[in-house]
Amino acid sequence: MSTSANKRGEVECAKEHNLKYEVLDSKQIRERFPVFEVSEGWSGFYEESAGFVVPEWAIPAYADIARKNGAELHENVQVVDWSIENDKVIVYTSDSQKFIGDKLVLTAGARIKALAKLDDLKIQVTRQVLWWLDAPKNSPVDTLPIWALQLPEGILHGVPRMPHGYLPGP
Repeated sequence: MSTSANKRGEVECAKEHNLKYEVLDSKQIRERFPVFEVSEGWSGFYEESAGFVVPEWAIPAYADIARKNGAELHENVQVVDWSIENDKVIVYTSDSQKFIGDKLVLTAGARIKALAKLDDLKIQVTRQVLWWLDAPKNSPVDTLPIWALQLPEGILHGVPRMPHGYLPGP
């Protein structure tokens, strides 16, 4: 459920990638997902094939794919600076190591703007609080898809109930 500005972006993206979607008005949202008590004037974007990525599974999978394609990964190393010289990337680390390569992938989290040396990069790091809802079995939350609610304070989102122990977390 979102504002019309966000929904326009969602619709454009779905069209660009040939995804099946529906734009739902507030009545349709309440009928299909009665656990949401949305006000008149709200609308929703529904994509049946939507999913989510579990970082604890995805990151090792990406690393394995990179290694299989010739990447040399240096984990738990803090990059303090990098430069390009003679078409090579030179990386300097906090423990005075120096790495030379053809390409560089930075995964610096909140430090990415400074480390990437992109002053024009418009990112805002925000704290993401996670919590788990232990609703009774067969409750209305069991029928929910992955969802996001655009509020003036930010975005609130959730995922469907998964079997206990299926996902990382409590």
